Amino acid sequence: MRFLFLLLMVPVFGWSQTARYVPDVKRWQQQAQKVTITRDDWGIPHIEGPTDADVVFGLMYAQCEDDFYRVEHNYILGLGRSAELAGESRLYHDLYVQAYSDSVELKKQFSQLKPWLQKLMTACADGINYYLYKHPEVKPKLLTRFQPWYPLVYSEGSSEGNTSNQTDVTFAEISQYFNPAQSKLPDEDHVGKGTYGSNAFAVAPSRTASGKAMIFINPHVSLFHRTEVQLTSKEGLNAYGAVSKGQFFIYHGFNEHCGWAHTTGRADTQDAFEEKLVQKGGQWFYQFGKELRPVKTRTISLAYASAGGISRRTFQVQYTHHGPILAKRGESWISITPLHQPGKELEQQWAETKANTLAEFTKTMEIRSGVTNNTTYADDKGNIAYWHGNFVPRRDPAYNWSKPVPSGPETEWKGVHLLSEIVQSINPASGFTQSCNATPYAVSGNASPKAADYPFYMATDDQDARSVNAIRLLEKEKAFTMDKLQAAGFDTYLSAFEVFLPALFDASRQAGTMSPDTRRLLEEPLKVLQQWDMRASTQSVATTLAIMWGEKLYAKAFERIPADSLKRDITIDPSFRLVLKYSTAEEKLNVLAEVVNLLTFGYGTWKVPAGDMFRLQRPSEDIAWVPNTQQPSLPLTFHDGTWGSLPSAWYPNVGQHKQVYSVAGNSFVAVVEFGERVKARSIVAGGIDNHQHSKHFFDQAERYSKGQLKDVYFYPDELAGHVEKKYHPGE
Repeated sequence: MRFLFLLLMVPVFGWSQTARYVPDVKRWQQQAQKVTITRDDWGIPHIEGPTDADVVFGLMYAQCEDDFYRVEHNYILGLGRSAELAGESRLYHDLYVQAYSDSVELKKQFSQLKPWLQKLMTACADGINYYLYKHPEVKPKLLTRFQPWYPLVYSEGSSEGNTSNQTDVTFAEISQYFNPAQSKLPDEDHVGKGTYGSNAFAVAPSRTASGKAMIFINPHVSLFHRTEVQLTSKEGLNAYGAVSKGQFFIYHGFNEHCGWAHTTGRADTQDAFEEKLVQKGGQWFYQFGKELRPVKTRTISLAYASAGGISRRTFQVQYTHHGPILAKRGESWISITPLHQPGKELEQQWAETKANTLAEFTKTMEIRSGVTNNTTYADDKGNIAYWHGNFVPRRDPAYNWSKPVPSGPETEWKGVHLLSEIVQSINPASGFTQSCNATPYAVSGNASPKAADYPFYMATDDQDARSVNAIRLLEKEKAFTMDKLQAAGFDTYLSAFEVFLPALFDASRQAGTMSPDTRRLLEEPLKVLQQWDMRASTQSVATTLAIMWGEKLYAKAFERIPADSLKRDITIDPSFRLVLKYSTAEEKLNVLAEVVNLLTFGYGTWKVPAGDMFRLQRPSEDIAWVPNTQQPSLPLTFHDGTWGSLPSAWYPNVGQHKQVYSVAGNSFVAVVEFGERVKARSIVAGGIDNHQHSKHFFDQAERYSKGQLKDVYFYPDELAGHVEKKYHPGE
């Protein structure tokens, strides 16, 4: 899943809820009385109502109680209005979003949705608006009234608004195309290799001590992006799991019979086309085969915060039948296809929560709306399954679809692949699936699908160090318990250093690679690394040395790697070999010397336990929070997934500060066993409530940092004795 930089948000509008909402208040109050929110002793809301729509109303109210501003933030991103708060630097991100999401068209789409889905979306908006009505002290940054069609701009469960771009066209290119005179803006959409993704394991009865299937769920996103809930209605809904704040469905979770998890994948679902434009009689046309087709133009006016207040800029966006033209390369204009099918996405993701069997879940997958993620599944009948992607256009495999292709009849999509045609692993003979944002051709070990059976565009993923570690763990264990599966999910073995450290040690043995002073400086650090078992721990000095050395070497060498040299490799992360190839033996050692000197300067010694540097903190309620060394923090043993750590954390500015703080990685973690009764444990980063005065602001942090999960209260008899409060929305 791609990470987007969080916004510094400032108040813009005041408002009067009472005047705005009078016509709706009675209806909201009546619906609120049908809904019961029960908060357990972790603050987690268990929401009940007679209908699915009633439950959605309560869910959105509860989300706003805990973290309204992140709910609003995600919709601001999805609406393409982030520049109104963050300023001009976000203008072209907003332009990209609004090029696909015309509000008039979205309202029309909403009117054409199935009535049951319209009811859920209306309840979603009503729940948020009722919260704002009941809490006049809460001042929205921008959105003073939420509309039923808003979920169409935030329909995909892994993102923060429908803002993803899966092509190689960067926002810097988009900005230069529309404003050639300006310098390039930071390319914010590609940050931190291996950091933002997810892990999901499914284990069949043949590999469990109980003879029951299990699932391990571990999405990696910004730490406080998700909340944890239970939703129960009298219309067949009884689901528990993680909700992306602002959405009304459980994206990772389970019900009484089955569980599901999603991981970011690289099935090719969005394409860029090289268009040839010509102008005739003052009209623009584009060449398509032997015909000239008229280019359509749409005016998009965007607001952005500036020194003088709110300014506006107007863009003329041209369209071919493929989509908006957003860049130019050489003599070709680049159009990009839409990524999302919002109505179908919402329908499919809601249906997942109510499926009870493999057949029912497969039927939901046949909607084929999923464009960014893979799906892992397990159930109480002992089935396990994995699908790589979901919506995959059928194309000519002779073309390189990772780059813009020539526009013409020969490159047109030829329909969409059937669900049965995409890469998948259903009840594999190995008894497990693992999904760590890597190639599906290793998803089930030796029982995995074969790459030769599928076109390249079906799965462009490489193998990665997390997947290597997961396969090793899942193949080794023959009798998983919940404890053992949980331990596997928190395994801190850094398998990437199986590749990196031997290259360092070889360099140290070569004559002439170190000066006498450097050799003396590195003698003991090299010995520490040679004796290391490659497991991260908070007490490990070797972990600190290895991570800092690896990150610095990666950054230096990666700049020299020629474009297009990263060829797919389903056995190892291909960037590893290239980083080692494009760094000399002397450089590998000099980088380690830099690390030793940097640590000595900052700490007075290079022998710094990893837990002294890598920390977990929640210092404020702000979305774009700033670390504060004066406030409490906890040592964290999670690291960037690039190095193979299954529990993931991303620390900005490693090596630039004495302490660095995780901002993304493990967000929600659960382990679930299916049987006559479902058994589950879970944890979220920090706590469920984003208000600093709340006891649930940071109450899960210590367990989280140690990889210890709490029991889930799924059944009424489990919840009994753990109730903190019970109320209707608005009370």
